[in-house]
This record gives sequence, structure tokens and C-alpha cells, in this order.
Amino acid sequence: MVLENQRVINNRTHIIQAELTATSQQVAAELIFWHKENLNALSALAKFAAKSDIAPSDRLQENTEILQQTSPNFNNIYLVNEAGSIIAASPITDKEKPLKIGVNVSDNYIFNAIKKAVQPVMSEVYANSDLLIPQIDLGVPVLEENRFRGIAFASLDLPDISQLLKNNIIAQDIQVTLVDTRGFIIASTQSERVVMERFDRRRGGEIKEINGAIYQWLPPKENLPPIMQRRNSFYVEEIPIGGNIPWTLVVEIPAAKQVNYLESIYIIALALMILIAIVALILAVFLSRGLVSPLLQLAGVTTDLPNRLWEREAINWPNSQVAEISSLVHNFKFMAIALQEKFQEIKQANETLEQRVQKRTRQLLETNGKLENEIVERQQAQEELYRRQQEFKALLENAPDAIMRLDREMRYVYVNPAVERISGMPSNAFIGKSPPELGSPEELSQLWEKTLRKVFETGEEQAIEFETETVNGLCTFQSRVVPELNKEGAIASALVVSRNITDRKQAEEKIRTMNGELEQRVIERTAQLEAANHIKDDLLFREQAARADAEAANRMKDDFLATVSHELRTPLNSMLGWAKLLRSRKFDEVTTAKALETIERNAKSQAQLIDDILDVSRIIRGKFSLNIRPIELIPLINLALDTVRPPAESKSVRLESLLDPSVGAVLGNSDRLQQIIWNLLSNAIKFTPEGGKVEIRLSVVREELSGSNSLPTPMNNYAQITVSDTGKGISPDFLPYVFERFRQADSSITRSHGGLGLGLAIVRHLVELHGGTVRASSLGEGKGSTFTVILPLIDRGLGTQKDSRPTPITNHQSSISLLGLRVLLVDDEADTREVIKVALEEWGAEVTAVESASAAFQTLEDSQPDVLVSDIGMPEEDGYALIRKIRMRDSHAGGEIPAVALTAYASDRDHDRTFAMAAGFQRHIPKPVEPSKLVDAIAQLARRSS
Repeated sequence: MVLENQRVINNRTHIIQAELTATSQQVAAELIFWHKENLNALSALAKFAAKSDIAPSDRLQENTEILQQTSPNFNNIYLVNEAGSIIAASPITDKEKPLKIGVNVSDNYIFNAIKKAVQPVMSEVYANSDLLIPQIDLGVPVLEENRFRGIAFASLDLPDISQLLKNNIIAQDIQVTLVDTRGFIIASTQSERVVMERFDRRRGGEIKEINGAIYQWLPPKENLPPIMQRRNSFYVEEIPIGGNIPWTLVVEIPAAKQVNYLESIYIIALALMILIAIVALILAVFLSRGLVSPLLQLAGVTTDLPNRLWEREAINWPNSQVAEISSLVHNFKFMAIALQEKFQEIKQANETLEQRVQKRTRQLLETNGKLENEIVERQQAQEELYRRQQEFKALLENAPDAIMRLDREMRYVYVNPAVERISGMPSNAFIGKSPPELGSPEELSQLWEKTLRKVFETGEEQAIEFETETVNGLCTFQSRVVPELNKEGAIASALVVSRNITDRKQAEEKIRTMNGELEQRVIERTAQLEAANHIKDDLLFREQAARADAEAANRMKDDFLATVSHELRTPLNSMLGWAKLLRSRKFDEVTTAKALETIERNAKSQAQLIDDILDVSRIIRGKFSLNIRPIELIPLINLALDTVRPPAESKSVRLESLLDPSVGAVLGNSDRLQQIIWNLLSNAIKFTPEGGKVEIRLSVVREELSGSNSLPTPMNNYAQITVSDTGKGISPDFLPYVFERFRQADSSITRSHGGLGLGLAIVRHLVELHGGTVRASSLGEGKGSTFTVILPLIDRGLGTQKDSRPTPITNHQSSISLLGLRVLLVDDEADTREVIKVALEEWGAEVTAVESASAAFQTLEDSQPDVLVSDIGMPEEDGYALIRKIRMRDSHAGGEIPAVALTAYASDRDHDRTFAMAAGFQRHIPKPVEPSKLVDAIAQLARRSS
């Protein structure tokens, strides 16, 4: 019987262990799910914050408040930046404290723990410093590319945790207590256990270990009988929750029920034993055999009965004719059935418990997933709405078109900044007013009224075009008027978009004007094109023509660069060759003179080449200007003929001239007019073969000629200069381009004539600057060519001052002497100083050559030169600064010394001359310097002659 009772106790202990384990597992699962649900909510907020600037903003605050509304477990939610300052909170204020934004919580445990671990952290239970309300904190880090940027944390409601514990106990007598790592109570199903009190079930009693984490706690034995000690004991299971939750779950089942049950079992068993003993004593003699056998069978059947019932083993109950034994067997059967039903209920509870936990977990996961999706979708929708609003606002604010909204009363309710820029009126001046009230012309106001009324009545989009005054003058606008519907589908307002099409209108007008002018050219270039009615086709044609022109210009550029290289290197070859030969050996006087003449001729050729390039540069930049005066043409023509006669005679080309002496004077620049005539004669001689003829004629023509005349006085009498030759002629294909820059009929490397193709372009520009025209004609290749220049003659009564300069170069050495003249020469280039010094000394001058302005000042301190010759471009201090400082000196210190300026700058010569004169020089000579011209200038300044 004692063994049987022990089995009952063991079975009952197994049942209690099963209840403890099932309860602890279910509660732990619920707490893990509860923790994960809250952690996911905070993680979503942290991810959103990581995408922002981690600074206070309306969007962060709004998402924080949404999270609290959707997560009732959170009492407070905070977003904190990496410095520990709150940037968002919900609620944002409370009764005890003002606005929480900006409060620094860097000394908070949860902030420092997360910052150190860079992972989610759950705090111990603590009392709120303001309200002394127990709470716990849960926080997650805000990471941006794995870099700590702050935390998101929330304070959790402890009563909700207590309710969660109560909802998950499987029996009413089970007690569940949740404690933190310090042993303080977080929540309990027992109301008498106060939160934040220390709780340690193992203290204050005896501990009887049962199985693993399960033990039995018994009160002290002092003054308690064993039965009372057991009655007041508890079966306890302590387990850590896990899942990143640093808490311990204590599940208790009071032993009183177990003791009461065992006592009833003991009483029943004792009564049964007494009954059996009595019956045995009474019937021992009579029924010993009949009783012993069934009882032994019953004893065998009831041995380990609870385990057999738990395992659902089949039981063969004994039969007895003895009513008492039969009744006893019946009672045992009844007891076995009751136990089996109870065991079955426990089994079913254990089996369904896991299913219910899994089902509840799935439901919570689904709910959490839906909640996360809803939050993400809402955030995405808000972000998209905000982005579109900003895009639309930026579009309106920065649109070049005027955008307006008018209500059904035809009053402005909105205008964008473009309206203000166009009208010159502030935007708020439009609001609430109609076009007539803003001073629009009556006709324009009526047009707006008619258009808006049609839009409001028909609901159809309208387009109008009108002219109106703007800050930029009268402009043409094209407007589209679109109806806008309200929520009820009625037309509430009209949106107007107006575009300034003035430039387009002008372009269209210009295109229409140009169509007539370009029609012939279009027909010649493209036979496939019809009349230029379609803008697209016209633009295509123009693009193709522009591309062809660009390609041709590119080819011309390459040809020009190749030609420049050739034209520069060719004379250099002769110059360097003769220079090296003269240095390496001695030649007779004739050969030496020939060498020097070759060097001089090629140097002049290079100088002329550079002058041509500079002239074209000035022409392109519009910096070419003339100093004009009345000029007689016949002396200029004769001088040009004398200049080109040597090369003509070397080719046996005959020069003839027929000059009408009655031709009067023209207004012009003698140097440039001589350049025109010299260019035309040089070209004619160049392209005329040996034995040919070049003829120049001068006559008067009386006819109206159109040209780019820049002179204010219209003239009817013209001087006509005609240069004709019997040379190679001009191809009809090239004739239209003969005056264009860089164009040559033959630009190949095998061409028989040099040059850059600039001469005729310069001629045309110089002629046009003189108010005349130039044209070329030729019967074809091999048939010669004729160039005709027509210049306007001045009236006889305009004055008698005439100029036929320049005069031919003569031998100045025979008429001018600089003997004893002291010249101060300033130039930073040693070779230039040496050449000019030797040249001036040849004329008898005493030359002091220095390399800088400072050296020149020192010379002026030591001596008194008669004339100063100074270069303009020098390092540290240029010639302009030098002459200005000299002019500031007293006359006895050289302040009035005559001065000549030398310059090699590639700019307008007239401009250089003017600038030099303004600085204080009396003469200006460009480099390369002709010694005779320099001597002449010095002699004039010194008033010297032989």
C-alpha cells in the first residue's frame, strides 16, 4: 500500500511538472512574440529616421505619433540623435514638462547601452523619475550604413505585461511572476506581489530539487508538522525567457491541492484497508481462498495503475462472486475511469497547447506583418505625396510660362512668379481682381471674358493668342485655358497657362521674309525640295548646309594652317641657310650682297605675311579703323607700280597703265589705298606666266552703285581702278568665293603659287571701309582675270588738302645725319638692341643701349640724351610707364626729351599709335623696324638734316 501511494505521488508530481512546463513555455512564447512585435515597430521607426537627416522634422514627428497610435503597449516613444538630444517624441508634451524636443538624454541608461552594443536593448524595471511609475524601456539603434546615428526607444506599460501573464495560464491555481536580472518583480498574476519588490523564491525556505529547473519550495520546519509544511509548499519552475529578453519567468503551483488530493487518497485507502481488514478478519476463515485470489489479482491490476492509465494500457479486472470484492473491483474501475478521463484531459491540453501557441503566433505574425506593411505603405504614400507636392511647387515657381487660376467670377485666385516678372506687378496685386480691374485694355478684357465664359459653359479647353504690354514692351502670348473640377465634378475654376511667343513670332516673320530671299539658293542647292512651306524641311536643309559649311570651314582651317606653316618655313629656310653660310665662310662681295638681299626680302615677306594675318584678325574682331583724308590716286598707283616692277621684270611680265588725270581725290587712308593697289598688282603678276601682260586703268564712272558705304555724304561720281591680266584666270566655280578669307583656288601641296589666301579678303574689306566696292570677273581658266575697284570721289568744293603718301623709300644716308646726336635706346631684347644700335651708329649717332626702364632712369640721372627710343613691351615696367614717369620730371632732368615708341604687339596700329601718343611719345614705329624710318623719325624729333 505504501508503494502504491508513492506511485500516486510520483504520478501527481509528473502532472504538476507537465503543467509547469506547459505554462512556462506558453508564457515565454507569448513574451517573446510580444517583445518581437514591439521591437519590429521601433525598428521600422529607426529605419525611417536613418533615411532622414536625424534632425527634428514634421515627418519624423508624424511617424512617431502614428507608431504610438498603432502600438498601445508604448506609453512614450522617443527618437534621439547621436548626441543624445530628442528630435521626436510622442506624446510631445505632458502636464509635468514642457516640449520634449531638444531635451538631452545622453546620461540615460538605455541610450548608453544601445550606443555601446549597437543592437536592441531592454532595460531593467525602474521607477520614472517624474511620476515614480514603474516602467521598462525598449530601444533599438538608428544605423546609417552601419554607423550609429541615434536610438529609437519606448517606455512599456507594465499592467499590460501582467495581463499577458494572466491570459496565458492554463489553470487557475498557477502563479506566474516575471523578474529582471536583479530579481525585481516586473509583473505577476498575484496582486499582492508589488512591482519592483525583490523576489527570490529560493530564499526563506527549504528547496527540494525535482527535475532541472523545477524544484519544490517548502517553508521552514519550525513549529510546523510535516503535513502542514507540505501543504504550504510550492512547486516552482524558473526559466530564462530567451529571445534577447534578459528576464526570468517564475511559475508556481501551490502544493495544497496536491496534498489535499493525496490526503483523500490516503483516507480512502486507509478506509479500504480497514474495511478489508475487518472483512478479512470476519471472513478469513470462511472465505480465505475466495477472497485472497481476487484480491491478489486486484493488487496486480492496480500496481502502477496511474502509469498504465496514462499510457492507455488495457486492464483485465478480476471477477469475484463475493459482493464486497466485486464492489471493490467496481470502485477501482470507477476510480480508473475517472483517472483515465483526467489524464486524457491533461494530454489533450498538452497537445492543443502547442497548437494554440503556434496558431496565436501565426496570427500575431500576420497582424504584425500587416501593420508593418500598412506603416510602410502609408510612409511611402506620404513620401510620394510630399515629393509630388514639391515637384509641382517647383514647377510652378520656376516655370517660364505665366500660370494663373481664375474663379467663376473671373477673378485671379493664384498667379506664379512668372506673372510678376512679365507684368512688373507683385503677385498679391492680382489676387481677388479681374483683368479689367488690373487695367487691361478693353479689347483684351473682352477676349478674356469671352474665353473664360466659354470654358465655364462648355467645359472644353480653349486656346487664344493676344498682344499685351509687359516690362519688356509689347509681347505676343499664346494661352491655353483649361477647366478645373471640384469634388462634386462641377467646374470651379479655370487654369491659364500663357507662353511668350514674341521671339517665335518674330522668327516666323523673319523666316517668311527670308523665304523669298533664300528661295533661289534653296532651288540651286536642292532640286528635291519644294517651296519652303514646311519648317521641318527648311530646318533640315539649313542644318545640312550649316554642316557642309562647317566641314568646309574645318577643311579650310586645316589648309590654312598647312599654308601658314609652309609660308613661314619657306622664307625661314632661305634666311637660316644664308645666315649659316655667311657665318661659316667668306664670300665675295657679289655673293654676300645677294645673300643679304635674300635675307632682307624673305624677312619682309614674313613681315607682310604677319601683317596680313593681323589685318584679318582686326577685321574679324571689328577693330579695323582708318584715319581718312583727301587722297590723290595717281601718285599712289605710280608708287605701287614702282614697287611691283622688279618682280614683274624678273618674270618678263609687261606692265601697262592708263590713268585719267581728270580723276579727282577720294577720302581715304593713303597706306591702305596703296595696299589695295599693291595687292591687286602683286596677285596679277603672281598668276601671269612669263611674257604676259598686266594692265591698270584709272577712270571716272558716273552711276549709282550700292555698297557698304560708311560715309555720310552720298556721291554719284566714282573713281574706277581696273587691274587686268592675261594669267591663268579664275574657275567659274571658285569665282563667287574669291574674296572670302582663307579661300584659294588651289590649296594643295603641289600648288605653284604661295600665299595664305588673305590678300583679296583684305582688299575687299579695305575697299568697303572706303565706301567702295570691288568685284572680280574672268572668262574662265587660262583666260585671265579682271579686278575692278570703285571708290566714291569727293566734291571739288570739299577742300584742297590732298595727300598722296606714302612716299617711296630713298637713301636717307645721303640727306640725313645723326652725327653727334645722343640717343638712349631701351629694349629688353638683346638682339634688337644690337641691331638698332649698329644702325643708328651708321648714321653717326652716339647710342646708349639699356635693357630696362630702371636702367634708363639711371642713365637719365648720369647724362642728358637728346632722343629716347623705347620698346613698349618690357618685363617689370613697360614703355608706357617709363614715358609717364619721365614726363613727370623737370625739363632739366629730361622730362621733355623727345621720344619714339617701338612695339611688336599684334593689335590695331592706329590704336597703338594713339595710346603711345597719349602716354607721352611723339612718334610710333611698329616692329620690324625699318632703319631708315627710325632714322627719319629721330631726325625729325631732333630737327636734324645734312
